[in-house]
Amino acid sequence: MEDETFEANMQGALAAGIHVGVYVFSQAITEEEVIEEAQSAIDALAPYGTGYPIIIDVERISGSQGRMDALTPSERTYMIVKFAEVVSNAGYKPYVYYNTEMSIMYVDLTRLEDIPKWYASYSSDFFYPYDIDILQYSATGRVKGITGDVDMDICFRPFWD
Repeated sequence: MEDETFEANMQGALAAGIHVGVYVFSQAITEEEVIEEAQSAIDALAPYGTGYPIIIDVERISGSQGRMDALTPSERTYMIVKFAEVVSNAGYKPYVYYNTEMSIMYVDLTRLEDIPKWYASYSSDFFYPYDIDILQYSATGRVKGITGDVDMDICFRPFWD
């Protein structure tokens, strides 16, 4: 499901010179569904070119039961790999967004080595011995002009063209 403010946000960000991408919170439980999610993101970005990343998030839904909860780590990992394959084949950069719980209990990181990673950790004592491209360090940031909490991230290398 596309965010109802997607077009306005994309146009506003690009007009302001902000690098953008697409984030997909997946609930796919079949190969067909994950391909559909990837294709939906590709279609949404098509008017803007291919220099933007497409990120898949396969986290559990906090305080709720998600469709992906029944998947094994191998099945969940396969969804990420398939999503990344479809995105990459369309000329976009795939990323996987995850946190410590996901990396330890719900995916096989050894099968994701070739996919750039966006890692979320809100601890002030940060240690993570794996290669990551982006670190999300807060979910309670403040940005002028935005009401409410904002995720805050550090990008260690450019993820745009």
